[in-house]
Amino acid sequence: ISGTKPEWPEDVLRAPGANKHVEGASDVSALGTPTNRTRLSNYTQIFKEGYEVSETQQEVDKAGVSDELDYNMLKAMKTIAQDVEYMYMNSTDKVAGDANTARESGGLQAFITTNALANGGTARFITETLLNDGLQAAWSAGGDALDVVCSGANKRRLSAFTAGNAKNVDAKSKTLIATVAVYDSDFGLVKFHASRWMPDTMIYGLDKQYLKCGYLRNFKRKVLPDTNDSKSEIIKGELALIVRAEKAHFVINDLKVV
Repeated sequence: ISGTKPEWPEDVLRAPGANKHVEGASDVSALGTPTNRTRLSNYTQIFKEGYEVSETQQEVDKAGVSDELDYNMLKAMKTIAQDVEYMYMNSTDKVAGDANTARESGGLQAFITTNALANGGTARFITETLLNDGLQAAWSAGGDALDVVCSGANKRRLSAFTAGNAKNVDAKSKTLIATVAVYDSDFGLVKFHASRWMPDTMIYGLDKQYLKCGYLRNFKRKVLPDTNDSKSEIIKGELALIVRAEKAHFVINDLKVV
């Protein structure tokens, strides 16, 4: 992406119908009425994580760590990765920001609105019927939302659906595990993914071909000035979630696990 407010167009196909014409008839452009594209947008969010290591810590022998500064850099990168995933799952608003307010990238909740299955605020357990309702809603809109993201507690409930209905899919890479258990739904083989940062109150169904992490600034390591008897650095970068064809995804809300 090239700016702090990435924008992208979204278009839809007309409804299918009988497409038939008389032999020899004239070709005219007015056979169909073009629709206007919808312009969608998000805002980039700046992520930073700092760390400081004293000169003594850097020089003394360390158990299991060859370089204390490098170790803390890797730890900072993993921490930021958690923060990015948390934003994807939990950020409900797109915030433009100003001199006193940080920009905020909207997460999945800020975009998936068409196929949002709610229950009027009354909590219920996830069921196979609910899951298939979400899959059908996305499928009817042209998507294949076969990657389902959920909390650990909901993952246990979803895994129970595979009893007597599981398929083994051969892995294409020998570096991966030999098989992957998936749920055989009416709309394709569904993979369940547990996220530590996913609320228990909702489940996402995603068509990954329409999702992208847009980087304005790739993450880099910056050395800060030495003002103490220590070395200080930060890792920082800037990105936004890009959600294309929001109708291709679904979210099931108002869930409970106990």
